[in-house]
Amino acid sequence: MVLTIQTNSVHINSYMHPQAVIIDGSDAEEDYFVNTIRSPSSDVAFNIIELPKDGPRRLGWITKLDSSALAAWNKVSIDMLIHAPPGGSGSLIRLLKSLSAADFTACAIPHLTIELPHKLDPNTATFLENFQWPPASTHNPTNIRQLTLRHRIPRSSLTEEESSVRLLESFWPTDPRYSHVLVLSPQVELSPRFFHCES
Repeated sequence: MVLTIQTNSVHINSYMHPQAVIIDGSDAEEDYFVNTIRSPSSDVAFNIIELPKDGPRRLGWITKLDSSALAAWNKVSIDMLIHAPPGGSGSLIRLLKSLSAADFTACAIPHLTIELPHKLDPNTATFLENFQWPPASTHNPTNIRQLTLRHRIPRSSLTEEESSVRLLESFWPTDPRYSHVLVLSPQVELSPRFFHCES
C-alpha cells in the first residue's frame, strides 16, 4: 500500500482498498501526520487504529486479526454488566478495584452497569460514592461518566425464567453485529490484561 501525505489530505492509490491503517497514537508520531489522518476533511475510507504508547508490545495480538475484524475495529461497542449479590461487599469491591487497574488501551472504555441489591451493604455504598468509571488513570478527554447504578426492587426469589428475563432487560444491543455485553461475576478478580483478546 502506498500512502501519500499532503498538508491537507491523505491519499491512497485507487487500486488499493485497505480496511484499516494502524498508526502510533502516542506523542512519538509527527503532529502533521496524525492531524492529517484524524482530520474529518481527509478522504479516508478506512478505519484508523491508533496504538497507545508501547502498543506494539502490549497489543501484538492485533496482527492475528483478519481484514474484516480490523474494518470493524471502531464500530464495536462493549458494555459490562455486574449483578451485585445481597450481603457482603468484599467480592464486589475487589472486582471493581481490579477493573479500575485493567488495561483498556486496545479500544474504547466499555460502559459499566452495576445492578445493586435492594438492601445495600454500607461498605459497598461508601465505596461506590468515590468510585470513578472510567478510572481517573484512563485517558478520558471528554470526561464522560460511563457508569450506571441500578437498584433492584424487592421481590420474592426469581425462577430461572424470570432471572433470564431480568438479564435481557439489563442490556439490549443497539446493533447486534457490533454491540456486545460482558457479564462479570462479582466473585472474580480480573487480570490487568483481561480485556486483551490474546490466545
